[in-house]
Amino acid sequence: MPNASNDKAEVSRANEFYYHAMSSLDLALVEKAWAHNDYVTLVGPRHTAPMIGWSDIRAYYAKAVSTIGKISLRPIDPHINVNGDYAWIVAREEIGAESRLKDGSPLSTRPTISTNVFEKIRGKWLMVSHHAQEIHGA
Repeated sequence: MPNASNDKAEVSRANEFYYHAMSSLDLALVEKAWAHNDYVTLVGPRHTAPMIGWSDIRAYYAKAVSTIGKISLRPIDPHINVNGDYAWIVAREEIGAESRLKDGSPLSTRPTISTNVFEKIRGKWLMVSHHAQEIHGA
């Protein structure tokens, strides 16, 4: 029988790795955090439609790391749930006030709520969905 507390710890590490990759603006690390499948999804706080499939999501991240000069992104009070080979984390995301585009323009630091979904693929927890939305009235 799988060890549920071990899975939760592994999912937590996978989630932290994703935020480290984003804060590092390292596309290779972002690629390691994600499953590279046609069914992965991404909805950012200002997206008007979901992105579906790794090729579109990778292109989105490639553009992001090429235009962002500095970002500090971290989950606050994550709630982790594991069910078999799937796990999800609901948390608030904090975007540091020093976050900027390469041209010096500030990034929005409005707080967001995120849901990150992971799938255990060949023994490794990989992100298959990231959904973040701004908290209105915050």
